[in-house]
Amino acid sequence: MKGLRWSTRTRKNEDKHKGSGHSIGTSSNSAPSSHRGSTTSTNSGLSISRHGSLPKSASNLYLSESQSRSQRSLSSSSSRHDLQTVTDEESIDSIPGHSNSLTPVISSNKDSMTINGGSGSTYAINNLTYDNKHASSVSNNDQSNADIRSESLDRSHTPALQLNSDNFDSMVFKTGWMNKSHGTVHTPSSNSSFGSSRNHRESRIYGSDLSSSSSVRSSSNYSQEYRLYKAQLKGCVLNLYKSGISNAKFLDPTLDPPDTKHEHEEDPQLPTPPLMTDIPVSTSKEQNSSKEAGPISSPSSKQSTVSAIQTKDNETNVSKDITEIKYLSEIYPHPNLKIDKHDQIVFGTVESICHAVLFSVTLETKKIVDLILMLPLIEDFSLFFQCFCLYGKTFSKNSEKLTNDSKQFHKVSPATDELMTQRLALVVKTVLDVFPGFLLDDTTFNHIINLLDIISLHDDEISNSLKLAIAESHNKLNKLVSFSKKPVDQNAISKFVDVKEFLKLDNAILADQIHAINLTYNKIWSPQKDYSLLYDSAFNKNYIDLNPLVFNNRSNIHYVSRLLIEHLFKQIDGTPLHPKERALVLTKWVQLGCTFEKIGDMVSWLAIATIICSTPILRLSLTWQYISDQTLKIIFKDWVPTIVQLERRQLSFRTTNSVFILAPPNLNEKSIRENVIPYFGDLTIHTNDLTQDTMFRYLEKKIYRTKNAFQKWQQRLPPIEMANIQSTPQNPDVDFHHYLNYHVSRSRLNVENIMEMSLKLEPPKLDKLDAFANLSKRSSLLNGSYLPILFNQLFLDYSLFSQTALIGAAGAQNNRQSFVQTNTLSRSGKTLSVSGPLGISPEDKSLITGIDRIDEPVVRELSTKQSNKQMLLKSIRDVFSINMDLFHVLDDLTFKSVDDWDKKSRPASVVIETPKRFSVQSSRDSQEVINRLSVGVENMDFFKNISKTTDSWDEAVINVVLKSASLEKLFDVLVLTSSVFSKLVSINDISAFFKNHQGKYNEGNGAGLLDYAIVKLCMDNDLYTKTFFSTYKSFTTTASLLENLAKRFIGAKSCAVSIERLVKDDSRKKATDLSGTTNNKFLCWDSASSEFGKEHYLHAAKIQIGTAEALFYLINEHYSDFNDDMHNNKLLLDIIKIMDQEIIDEWDLRITALSDSVEKSEAEKSLVIDLNSYHDKLKELLQKIKSSYQRQLYRPVGVSRHNRNTMKILNSFNTITMEELNKFALDNSLDDPMVSSFQKLKTDSYGEILNWMYQLDDLILSHLKLATVKEWMVVSQLLEGFSYESLSSLFKYSQLDHSYSQITSGNAHPDDLEIVNVFTWLASLVNGREESLFKKLPYSIQLITNLHISLTNFFVVQIAQLEKTYESRLETCCIILQMLGFSRYKNSSIDLFQATTDSGSTISPHLPSFIESALINSILSPESRKFEISWKNASEKLGNTTSLKSVYNILDCVDASIKKFIEFDGIAPRHKNFCPCPGWFIGRLLEISQLVPNMSIENSKLINFDKRRFTFNLVLNYQQLLQTNDVDLNIQSPTFGLILNHYEIDPNHSFRNRAKDVATSETKLMKYQLRGIFNEVLIAEMYKIKREQKKREHLISQEKELKRSQSLQQVMKQKSIDMQNSVLAQVQQQSGFSSSPRSKRSSIVNNSRNSVIYTATNSGNGVGRKIGGFFKRPFSISGFSSSVSSNGINSMLVNSIQQNGAVAPIDLPKISKEELQEQKPVLSIKTFDIKKCINVNNFSSDASMIYCFKILMENGNEHLIQTIDSHDLSQWLKTIALSKRYSFHSKKYKGKTSNKVFGVPIEDICEREGTLTPTIVHKLLEEIELRGLDEVGLYRVPGSVGSINLLKNAFDDEGAVHNVFTLEDDRWFEINTIAGCFKLYLRELPESLFTNEKLPDFIQLVEQFQTDQITEEAFDELVRQKLRTLPIYNYHMIKRIFQHLHRVHNHMDTNRMDASNLAIVFSMSFINQDDLANSMGPSLGLLQSLLQKFIRYPDTYFVYE
Repeated sequence: MKGLRWSTRTRKNEDKHKGSGHSIGTSSNSAPSSHRGSTTSTNSGLSISRHGSLPKSASNLYLSESQSRSQRSLSSSSSRHDLQTVTDEESIDSIPGHSNSLTPVISSNKDSMTINGGSGSTYAINNLTYDNKHASSVSNNDQSNADIRSESLDRSHTPALQLNSDNFDSMVFKTGWMNKSHGTVHTPSSNSSFGSSRNHRESRIYGSDLSSSSSVRSSSNYSQEYRLYKAQLKGCVLNLYKSGISNAKFLDPTLDPPDTKHEHEEDPQLPTPPLMTDIPVSTSKEQNSSKEAGPISSPSSKQSTVSAIQTKDNETNVSKDITEIKYLSEIYPHPNLKIDKHDQIVFGTVESICHAVLFSVTLETKKIVDLILMLPLIEDFSLFFQCFCLYGKTFSKNSEKLTNDSKQFHKVSPATDELMTQRLALVVKTVLDVFPGFLLDDTTFNHIINLLDIISLHDDEISNSLKLAIAESHNKLNKLVSFSKKPVDQNAISKFVDVKEFLKLDNAILADQIHAINLTYNKIWSPQKDYSLLYDSAFNKNYIDLNPLVFNNRSNIHYVSRLLIEHLFKQIDGTPLHPKERALVLTKWVQLGCTFEKIGDMVSWLAIATIICSTPILRLSLTWQYISDQTLKIIFKDWVPTIVQLERRQLSFRTTNSVFILAPPNLNEKSIRENVIPYFGDLTIHTNDLTQDTMFRYLEKKIYRTKNAFQKWQQRLPPIEMANIQSTPQNPDVDFHHYLNYHVSRSRLNVENIMEMSLKLEPPKLDKLDAFANLSKRSSLLNGSYLPILFNQLFLDYSLFSQTALIGAAGAQNNRQSFVQTNTLSRSGKTLSVSGPLGISPEDKSLITGIDRIDEPVVRELSTKQSNKQMLLKSIRDVFSINMDLFHVLDDLTFKSVDDWDKKSRPASVVIETPKRFSVQSSRDSQEVINRLSVGVENMDFFKNISKTTDSWDEAVINVVLKSASLEKLFDVLVLTSSVFSKLVSINDISAFFKNHQGKYNEGNGAGLLDYAIVKLCMDNDLYTKTFFSTYKSFTTTASLLENLAKRFIGAKSCAVSIERLVKDDSRKKATDLSGTTNNKFLCWDSASSEFGKEHYLHAAKIQIGTAEALFYLINEHYSDFNDDMHNNKLLLDIIKIMDQEIIDEWDLRITALSDSVEKSEAEKSLVIDLNSYHDKLKELLQKIKSSYQRQLYRPVGVSRHNRNTMKILNSFNTITMEELNKFALDNSLDDPMVSSFQKLKTDSYGEILNWMYQLDDLILSHLKLATVKEWMVVSQLLEGFSYESLSSLFKYSQLDHSYSQITSGNAHPDDLEIVNVFTWLASLVNGREESLFKKLPYSIQLITNLHISLTNFFVVQIAQLEKTYESRLETCCIILQMLGFSRYKNSSIDLFQATTDSGSTISPHLPSFIESALINSILSPESRKFEISWKNASEKLGNTTSLKSVYNILDCVDASIKKFIEFDGIAPRHKNFCPCPGWFIGRLLEISQLVPNMSIENSKLINFDKRRFTFNLVLNYQQLLQTNDVDLNIQSPTFGLILNHYEIDPNHSFRNRAKDVATSETKLMKYQLRGIFNEVLIAEMYKIKREQKKREHLISQEKELKRSQSLQQVMKQKSIDMQNSVLAQVQQQSGFSSSPRSKRSSIVNNSRNSVIYTATNSGNGVGRKIGGFFKRPFSISGFSSSVSSNGINSMLVNSIQQNGAVAPIDLPKISKEELQEQKPVLSIKTFDIKKCINVNNFSSDASMIYCFKILMENGNEHLIQTIDSHDLSQWLKTIALSKRYSFHSKKYKGKTSNKVFGVPIEDICEREGTLTPTIVHKLLEEIELRGLDEVGLYRVPGSVGSINLLKNAFDDEGAVHNVFTLEDDRWFEINTIAGCFKLYLRELPESLFTNEKLPDFIQLVEQFQTDQITEEAFDELVRQKLRTLPIYNYHMIKRIFQHLHRVHNHMDTNRMDASNLAIVFSMSFINQDDLANSMGPSLGLLQSLLQKFIRYPDTYFVYE
């Protein structure tokens, strides 16, 4: 901005000097500038005068170059610039960000500038540097011309521009003349000459040597028919304009005389990618070692240095010193003073305001004082003092100047002189009385002293009197703040800073010390005495920070607040305080605040209260959990109401006249009145947002308010005797002034800084990740990273997906063949199989999966099985879209029906929204197993609240839910209703719906077109709102949500217009047309419609009500989402203000206007009634929003009785060893009834066992109820977000490494292997930073997990108790088996459906209970497995059988016992079912998060809302299952389960080893031979560990490769930028002048022509405008001129035009920018549509084809262009290539230029994307590697051509970097489609990756090797060297391709594609497409041999990084 201010100031000075006769050019005594270029300040910004330009006012057109240069230091804004071709003012100076591009690097001290001279100095221009060759000439100029010198730089120092999206479209690359061919024309032989005789033109200008200039054309009878055009390449468009020369048809290059030198731009250097040889040799090993040594450093240190310098320069304040008075008159008002009709000042300049203060006779003194009080708020106070000093020196009653240094003088009358003197004294007196703080500002103080000296020239007595008063006040203030000039005493402040020492301090003593400081300030320097302390403007001075009586937390907090912050965020040895310690500190500060309030120090109290009640502190939930209720009551009841009052203005857009002076409640007490420190901050005057027209009136009002408030305060509190004030505390240990000094010496600390500290201390539960980045993450289903969540089960439980199929999909084999479940995942209408979708026929239901062995029982279970309860299964049907109809709205919204139809009326077809096939399955069997739905599909009442069901179809209402939508449409549905979109539903969808339900709807007769017109979609909007807000963080952010709600509230009017337009359209065909052709007109939110009228009022009101309801729900239910970002609160406050204005003001005006109309129709009356009702609703909602916001704004996060109970229980957990737990369980030292009653249980004591289980279940239920729906949703989002951190995130649990080492080490025993379950996995999971995921979970979930682990350990100890006898242990095992059997039976009441006895059933409906899962985990524990004899004998004892061979059959023995339990349970049943296991629930959340995609498979641009709704419904249903037992909750003993409140550890497996010894002894005692009943479980677990380890290694390898690629891309990104800068430097230099100018005569002629053309063109434009714009194009009036002047175009060219219309290029005039600005081009060629530019080889020496090139377009069109000479031809080719390469910067053609991928050179794409390899290559190959390496015939089997083209078009439309589609999209999910797309991309590359130039060299090397001319070692080395000669992008892309093909080759056993096959397939992608004849034959075979070697041994050849 510095340069911009300079330009403006210069322009003002220029205008000023023009008016006053002063020159602004180089001063007469300064040396003339030696620069060849200059700059001028014009209305359009800075422009550059270049070599050859002449001032318009120059009297002699024939000035020499030296004479011209001496007069060009500045040129007039109307001067002409004789530019060659390219960039002029528009192309450089009009580029945003480059208007001051010639600012030199300076070393600045404030506003003074010194330019470094010497040969070694450099200038930095736009982050680039160049040598300063003319520093000496610059430094010779005096300081007065420094600004001009800074821009009068030599042309050779033109800076390079950074081409970007802001300047590309305005960049002119080249301008010039050219011919364009319009076909061929037949010419007779006698007239074959392209041009006729030159008519002796040469003798007149060049001489009489005609023979040397003869032109002989080809004798061909056909030549090109050319037309002459002006051409300009601007941005990415080559425009051709009419020549404007009537008698010239075409240019003929042969007509130029010999040795003609045309004036050209400097050749642009096309960017060439760096070669591998340009980079220091670094092998992969070296690269890895460098990574270990440290991060890769950026090679742009010079650029960063320059950037830093420039940044510093930009921050330098620009001086605004006032040096002269423009209006030398005492007559009021000043011309620049704006006053209204009442003579009140509205606004004015500094000078005009000072003039009013000094010379206004109409304003009374009081008004003058008020005006002076405004000055510091209007502008920098120093400027006013400068102006006052100038008036005092300039205006005088004397006849001469008062001082010798006065530049101006104006005599006034003695009366005026006296008035001015009095007013100047009044200014000083006002400062003394009302602004004493300004005396602490050195600059202002010096100005005051200067002003006093000037006053002394008029009245010495007044001046001396004021000087004494000023000196006294200045000394008093300096003494007051003298502490700030002393060094900080660290020892003195340590007592306050140290937390432990602070906690020991007495509150009264500490408060007295602080209060004493405030009293001293209140006596000397309070806001009552200094109004400037209450001023909040951009001109505030830093001295305000020295006063502790005022503070603003948004800019700098109070010094007491800083101490509070230091205590709360204190770190000891790098570790923050424990939350309990922080709670103690916070409590101490609350008590200190109460002490301040008690003694009347309201400033200190508010400093504490506002920080404690600020968002950064309130969000510290861990800390607040330990704050006592009494402290919370003080904050809520006493503090918050006062803070709310002080912050009342932030919720309203209106200003309020009421102000508060904060005083203590006990003000009537004398001691308080004498020592009160009031807070006047509510009187602060803010001016930052004021406009000029409102500023004075606003300030006058606010200043009056402030004075009135002070007056009332004085009346309330009369002045007291200051002698009675005790200003210092008694015997202070340490003076608190030391900490105040410390505070002043530190940098400012505001609430934003505190927020950063708070986020580091307690990071948000859900990290603020890029929601859109998460959306684009692929489902784990595609890469197998979900394997760790597939836990081995003892008994099957319900799951959404088949574990067997998932294991196969991940490329692993399942081990438990006896338990393989061939479950199917399918959805309605299609079946998923490896070979593709299969149709389902109603007659053959056995083909539902396409697999014969999935038989009719499966179909029956999936489609017709009746369930016991209407609970979960409906949700399952929902997420899989089973038996549901879809309704598509436009292209970005899909609904689906949710009605229950008669199941027998439709075929049981099922479809799932998951990928259709699993190409990564590793075996033929697993390939045939389809991932399918594992349960039935009927009668689960999960949707009982989702849809508003209708009893009949009379209204054709369809109950729907939202299936998928774009982000914008999700917001639209949130605000609107689904019925709004009813008319836009596809007719095909409606037709299919009625066809499917014709029997139900119309007795089989179907539905007609009339039925279509009345279809209405109905959705439960309340439930959608709850679901949306519970899940929105998975696809957007809170800030984005608020912005979109604001957008819809503001845009309700324009949206209402579009809805009304749709409603009035009674034809569905029209509605469809509307949706298809004018999509942008429907639901338009952005623009305010001019059509908005009363007929739209109702729609607008409804929309705003919907928005307000959504906002209220967000604030009321999810306010905690605001606490992690301060920006969210700011957004919300802005929205509330907008709503306040719209609802209170705008709607009042609309309704009043309707009500006041004289004649109202019945419709209008009804409208008014409805509007009043809606208006009342809006006002009610607005009030609710405000109340809810204020209620929660100052409420600590997480402080509730519910959370406190959770933390209380969680904090009661202690860590103990398993041996200690064994001791507690033995002697019951904890006196826990749970232990004592369990010890008394017997096998046949059924009632006691039941009672014990029910008590335990009550305890569990009380814990489970602590987890809320919101917390479970957080768990779901945490799990999903955690999995996105890396591919191997879910594998990072400690047990995996430990178990893998166990099973791979030779001396390990499988008996010690731990069976991993969801609880132990979750508790040990860590991220890449070794941070525990478990610690991030909500505390209630942590508590539940710990409880389950503790209960499991309790059972383990009971089983393996060391002191038990064998008989006692056998009894315990029997009891546990009975408990397990009964718990499974008990929860059968909530089975999802009735289990079938059919042996073919593969579906388990079971939901395990908490107790059941704990029992199973304890049975499978290593300690329990050691007592095999006890389990076997217990089974035999209970079942009277000896057949137990596997633990999987262990419950076969409990059938008889269960009957007994049922009898006892039937007597007095207490629970309907046991509490469902939270581990099972977490497993289902994991399934959804990992296996259900985020984006719709049908259209991957749409967000899959099914997934969010299913998750939310699953959570709701789980909570409902808990509520069924809520009424029976009755914990008989508060100490029951006390033993569970422990964290159990087993150091060194001490307990396990002792249990092993006991088990061994029992086995020997009983002479039992181990039979391995747990072997199957152990084998299954070992298989699980091995497959996870293998998959983890594979994923880690992928991650490393990705990180390596990203690191290299980061380095190359900077290299690409540097290369662009280098190239663009050449582009800018083209805008200058050639180093080889024309002859002198030629230059003169062209200058004169240029002038004439310029004038004529302007004249034509002017005429065109005057006659109403009839002439749309500029035209020359010279054709109608009768002038015979030699300066006319026709008269000049008439003798040089040939008879056939040919003209020599040398005779063509210059083309100026002005000619082309308003002309309409006759042809525009987009460079991004150019396929290729070819230089025409004129082998036949055809004269009409010299200097020609051909433009080949993508659409097949061709353009033949002829240029003026060979150099011009080269420049056009290069600049077109340059424009094409960087066309992605274009804003005008965004989307057409920035995204195209196919057919674009790889170096162009890599530079555009800032990558090392094109992103499309990375994405396609990564997708293939994740799920396609085992695809049979990969790359050989072709994909669908249509699908390949769809994917290609998608990449070209959206690019590969920021595209919103995914490769999981159903349209191209097939892996062969993706592989085919990659092959197509390679084939369409414009050049072979080996480059056409070097390809023969590679082939030659292969030939030499095969003919034994070189050895294999030499061949390998030569190939490596040859690869290094490739461009770096080519090298790394080839490397990436062959590393990928090597992986494909390694899977040849399954994909049947070895290196030979791959080489054959890809050889055609590496040949020279332009030379197919030489590329085929033997060369092709040699190339294939080379490719085979690359595929087999990539590490041998690609060794460089």
